[in-house]
Formats: sequence, C-alpha cells, structure tokens
Amino acid sequence: MYPLNEGSTPSRVFNEVRMRFTENEIPNVGSYWHDNHHKRFRVMMITNQGVKEALCDEYPLMVAYRDAQNNFFSLPLDKWYDKMNLIKPSEV
Repeated sequence: MYPLNEGSTPSRVFNEVRMRFTENEIPNVGSYWHDNHHKRFRVMMITNQGVKEALCDEYPLMVAYRDAQNNFFSLPLDKWYDKMNLIKPSEV
C-alpha cells in the first residue's frame, strides 16, 4: 500500500485505509505496462472516477487494460502497482 495521502480515511468495514489517489498515482491512459511474466498491456481507461465518496469502498478506482490480442482486464488501482511495471515510452 502507499503511504496515506492527506484526506485518507479509515474504511468502516475491514479497518483498511481507503486511499485518495493523486494524479501521479493513476496510470496514464495509453501507457504500456508489463506484469511479472513480462506480458505487455496497454491502459485503456480508469473507471469509477465519478463515484461519490460514500460508495468508494463498493466501487473502487479500477484500471481497465488490454493485451496484444485485445483481451480486456481490470484491476483495482490499489493493486495495480503490486502486479504491473511501467514500460518507458522509449521502450514501447
């Protein structure tokens, strides 16, 4: 998990911390990433950005991405950096 951002609040359900991500922590749409098996993916969109604070636990920020065969996947943003590594634009 990331260090607490200003304004983060404890979750009511599991006593975990619900994060408010900064723009620098959200992957750019169109950026390329690889997983631990070096399979390459492209970020297509970030979903649930318009969810009201009261529903953030139920509808967390999600990263929607696809592989080279156009299979689509999604991961919660709080798990993204545990599983994915950015591919530098110069290496794409």
